[in-house]
Amino acid sequence: MKEKIGYFHGDVVLIKVDKEPQGEIVADNIIARGEATGHHHKVLEGAVVMKGFDEKMYVKVTAPSTKIVHQEHGDDIGHPTYRFKDLPQGNYEIRIKREYRYGEETRVLD
Repeated sequence: MKEKIGYFHGDVVLIKVDKEPQGEIVADNIIARGEATGHHHKVLEGAVVMKGFDEKMYVKVTAPSTKIVHQEHGDDIGHPTYRFKDLPQGNYEIRIKREYRYGEETRVLD
């Protein structure tokens, strides 16, 4: 059984995948938008975000690494509340954490 490699950034999970992602490029590189607060997670230079033909979201990191940033409530990059995380070169499927609440499984609202 092959071990999955995952990177967590808040409620976003990036799972390393072997397949080359194909699909429509997301121009703003945002990988997740907060439904409750309006803030977002995005990748910086050296990566491409895609909405795959399979309807899943992917990140392809072409540089040796890129950074994921978490924007909090309108703050600018460089503001102390910004959280950065390095993401090494490779292909990743983007997933959102799920929680069990009131008898059903739902996406975590951020």
